[in-house]
Amino acid sequence: DDLLHDQWGFSGLVISDYMAINEMIVHGIGDLKHVSALALKSGVDMDMVSNAFLDTLNTLLKQCVITQRQIDTACRKVLEAKYKLGLFDDPYRYCDNTRAQTEILTDENRFVAKEVAKRSIVLLKNAHQTLPLKRQGTI
Repeated sequence: DDLLHDQWGFSGLVISDYMAINEMIVHGIGDLKHVSALALKSGVDMDMVSNAFLDTLNTLLKQCVITQRQIDTACRKVLEAKYKLGLFDDPYRYCDNTRAQTEILTDENRFVAKEVAKRSIVLLKNAHQTLPLKRQGTI
């Protein structure tokens, strides 16, 4: 929160990556309630797909792990984004299969997406047997 909002001055909506909050469980960070609280406290406003917030925030609020203000702040940012996108006037305004096929999913756009993906791949060389990372210790 400090870097993104305070140092960089970002005031927009923060959305988790697809199922990212739940993935923290698999990586040993904690149970669903713990990782949900961490995500909200760190500035995530919207949980993409996993339902972590939906399933845990009410309980976390009752247990005083998070505050009503934190929930209100996240909700305000989500609702503000939807308002700016015009979704309260027309919630289906961006659901246009014809437009998707003719303007978004064009051969040119697919080619560019593939080129960007090729250029962004990072290969790691495990020269000093650093991987896999151990839970304790430093590199």
